[in-house]
Amino acid sequence: MKQDSKKWILTGIVGVLAVVLTVFSGIAVRTMTGGTLPTEPTVPSQSAYVVPSESEKSTEQPSGFSPSETETEAPTRPAGREYGTVRRVTEDEMTAIRSRYSDTRQEWSASGALNSSGRPAVCETAATALAENFEFVHVFCSNEKECALTFILESDGDDYAEQVLDVLKEKNVRAVFYISSYYLQNHLETVRRILLEGHTLGSLGATNPSAGLAVFGLEDQANDIYNFYTAINNQFDYQPTVFFFNNDVYTDQSLALATQMGNDVYFYTISYKDNSTITMDEDAYLWSMKSLLHRGAIYSFHVVNSATPSILPKLIDYIQTAGYKIIRFGK
Repeated sequence: MKQDSKKWILTGIVGVLAVVLTVFSGIAVRTMTGGTLPTEPTVPSQSAYVVPSESEKSTEQPSGFSPSETETEAPTRPAGREYGTVRRVTEDEMTAIRSRYSDTRQEWSASGALNSSGRPAVCETAATALAENFEFVHVFCSNEKECALTFILESDGDDYAEQVLDVLKEKNVRAVFYISSYYLQNHLETVRRILLEGHTLGSLGATNPSAGLAVFGLEDQANDIYNFYTAINNQFDYQPTVFFFNNDVYTDQSLALATQMGNDVYFYTISYKDNSTITMDEDAYLWSMKSLLHRGAIYSFHVVNSATPSILPKLIDYIQTAGYKIIRFGK
């Protein structure tokens, strides 16, 4: 019994000494390193991964966004629409667009002779049909003895935009210029001049795809339209609300989307094959543009051919001599 008691006492003493040595060594380590002993990593609670509710999300809007026109409000046309803002559409609005409008691709055409009212028959027919479903889609710029000049700027390299601007400045005429985000990045000073000289800056969307924006899905179209709006608004504090479906491809869903976002969409009624750099017959070019003049005409030009700035002064003179007023739409 005595031997067993001694054994238990010795075992207890050894255990106590081990604890003391462990604590002392820990204190020594902390003292020498000036730090703390490592601890077990903290496992985040489940709440750390919970997606915030709609009420918890930030309501901050991008620059140029009107506080009175948020995504949750019913779609309405702002007062003075052309001075308004472009906004994103809600999921409910997107669903309504899909259910009401067709996604069949259509191609715009302004070819054909003038009818008895002095307008291109195909354009007048299209205008009547579009007016049944779209309040803010325009084929003509006016019903008066007026016309508008529009220019599509999409060149990857040099173009004749500066020469066109020189002509317009000399003639004291304002026009509409459509650009994409790509053109904005590569021709910043030209875009700046367009705005400084009082012209309207319209949108081709951010990417201006060669096959036409309408080939994208509806969400991608919405992003493309809005991305251009924010790009130009952030660069110049300018709010473009005039949109053009380049390459003549559109769907009813595309028209509904663009106008629902706050744009006015414009087509054209007079154009020419001027979108290449090949040598053009300037007399034939000018004659074609003069012969189709009509009430509310919207001329569509590209600026990649030297013939465009060359015939432009003569065309402007002809239009004004014929008693027409050259106007611009948008702001």
